[in-house]
Amino acid sequence: MTVCWEQRVRAALLAQHRVPLQGRVFAGALVARTRLARRIRRLGIVALAAVTAVVVLVTIPAVAALVTC
Repeated sequence: MTVCWEQRVRAALLAQHRVPLQGRVFAGALVARTRLARRIRRLGIVALAAVTAVVVLVTIPAVAALVTC
């Protein structure tokens, strides 16, 4: 849904010739900020998954080693 909105805003920026520069800059910044926020959120999810995987892969063998001793 957000990607469709970004495409519509970009198309509107290019199609309308009488829009003042301030409006174009504001719309461009809004699209860029939205894309950046989405990428940061995805990067955070990937980082959380990686940390969880490392913790699980380190904790399970360590607990297994302590239990067998």
